[in-house]
Amino acid sequence: MQGVFGLGLGICALLLVAAMALIFAVLSGGPAAAAVVVGVTGVLLAPTFRRPGTGRSLYTTMGRRVVAWWNKRTGRSVLVQGPAGMTPDGRARMPGLLAQSELISAQDVYGQPFGIIRVPATGSYSIVIETSGSGTDLTDQETVDRQVARWGAWLASLGQNYPDVIGAQASIETAPDTGVRLRRAIDQAESPDAQPFAREVMGEIRDSYPAGQSEIGTRISVTFKSTVPGRKQRVSPEDMATRIGNVLPSILSGLLGTGASAVARPMTAQNITDYVRVAWDPLVATLVQEARQTGEGTGMVWEDAGPTFLDDRDPKVLRHDRAFSISWQMLEAPRSPVPSDTLKILLAPHPEITRKRVTLLYRPLSIEQSVNAAEAEVTNAEFVVNNSKKVTSRDMNRMARARATAREEADGASLLRFGVIVTATVTSADTLPRVVETVQNLTSGAKLKMRAADWTQASTFTAGLPLGLVLPAQVLVPPEIGEAF
Repeated sequence: MQGVFGLGLGICALLLVAAMALIFAVLSGGPAAAAVVVGVTGVLLAPTFRRPGTGRSLYTTMGRRVVAWWNKRTGRSVLVQGPAGMTPDGRARMPGLLAQSELISAQDVYGQPFGIIRVPATGSYSIVIETSGSGTDLTDQETVDRQVARWGAWLASLGQNYPDVIGAQASIETAPDTGVRLRRAIDQAESPDAQPFAREVMGEIRDSYPAGQSEIGTRISVTFKSTVPGRKQRVSPEDMATRIGNVLPSILSGLLGTGASAVARPMTAQNITDYVRVAWDPLVATLVQEARQTGEGTGMVWEDAGPTFLDDRDPKVLRHDRAFSISWQMLEAPRSPVPSDTLKILLAPHPEITRKRVTLLYRPLSIEQSVNAAEAEVTNAEFVVNNSKKVTSRDMNRMARARATAREEADGASLLRFGVIVTATVTSADTLPRVVETVQNLTSGAKLKMRAADWTQASTFTAGLPLGLVLPAQVLVPPEIGEAF
């Protein structure tokens, strides 16, 4: 919620205290004391105003740089793991926010296996669902509108029907096609009696078709909390696995008709491990797919899925294993109406970017929270319009949107917070300048105002993985206090 002139409530409270101190100083100490109060207030409050280009205050920027300097000084910005690394047991665990994470294997009520990512520090449990987006090509607009409506209904159901769901992610990743599946399919379909000409044609297809092609992977994560309302004690991992297994079929059935394909299946613990390993080292993608195609699998465990080398000293680039990544965060949502194909240009494969991952982060609100948020926005918008000497078109549009949102919420819709993380990964540092320019052009075309995740590249990269991280649960300062400033 915003205060006067769009300032946070915390800043408004500080200004009120400063005004009272100024009155007291004038009455007791005269102009000199008042000047001191004004000067101190200005010094303290000036850094709280956010820069338009980054959305960060000077305090935030200084804090991040101090933390980065301290991590660099203490050697925490560089991680070397594995048999030849610095870890005592020679493992290569997940870094940063997922350092203490665990991977649990479970089964739903129908005996379908799936994996659960547990983060003990926050008490969260996340599942990952693998889908295959149908796209919009050769699809009429009526069908697309119906898919968008059902996707919105599924997101709303997370906050209405599952009170222990605290977050969700939808991640679309484009990467070069390794060609392993195509080669295996052709080899298995080859007949011993095939004609030489047919063998030659299929051989050329097998060897040349994957070159320059891209594959698109779509994954959805849902995160549950392990706390029970009214109780401080957390639910045990065994009980959480049972709870998630009971509701998983209904969550999957809710994705039908959303464009997430007819088959949405939960990823097993092994599939999650393999995916994460490729995310940290894209050059092992071919080896991982070859091992999976043999039926024996990779045999890799969660404790070895992390990077063997991680360098976070550069505030603008994250180096991990044999790759370089840059991540961006959404600074501001589009103010104009968003059609269904807004993100199409951003989600499509691009020849300049080896691997590109676009992750939408959602935090569902309960029915009570949705009501309060809708009413608060209407109150704020009306306050600005009624108390401004010169009302702008933007103020009027804000009030109209707030009232429309309140009407939709009253008709049964739910509100949720959302954000976007874009991560571009390449295997050569020489291509990074072109990648930055390309992503900036793509996000502008998608009507998204993004900012580079400078000084937080490592945590943003991890948050962009569809592993169910809920960032507000990871910070030391409660989100309510942070939003006030």
